[in-house]
Amino acid sequence: MKQGKPLKELASIMEKYPQVLVNIKVKEKKPITEVPELFNVIKDVEEKLSSTGRLLVRYSGTEAKLRIMIEGEDQTLINKYSQEIAGIAQKTLC
Repeated sequence: MKQGKPLKELASIMEKYPQVLVNIKVKEKKPITEVPELFNVIKDVEEKLSSTGRLLVRYSGTEAKLRIMIEGEDQTLINKYSQEIAGIAQKTLC
C-alpha cells in the first residue's frame, strides 16, 4: 500500500526482532510432513510464537541441509526453540 512517506520514516517505525539461523546437515530431504516428530515440534513452536515472531523451516535448494530460521521478541526463547527443532531434526533426518 502506498503511504506517500519516505522510506526512512516508514523504516523508523519498524520493530526489529532478534533472529536465529541454524543449519542441519541431513542424509535425505524427506518431506517434513512425513516426519511426524519434526512436523509436530514445528507446529508447536509456531503456536508458541503466535503473533510475537515467525518461524521458517525449509531445505536448502543446493545443499543437503535443513534450515531453521526463527525471529521473535525474546532472544533466549528463540534460541531454545531453535535448539529444540534442531535436536529433533538431527534425530530424525541424520
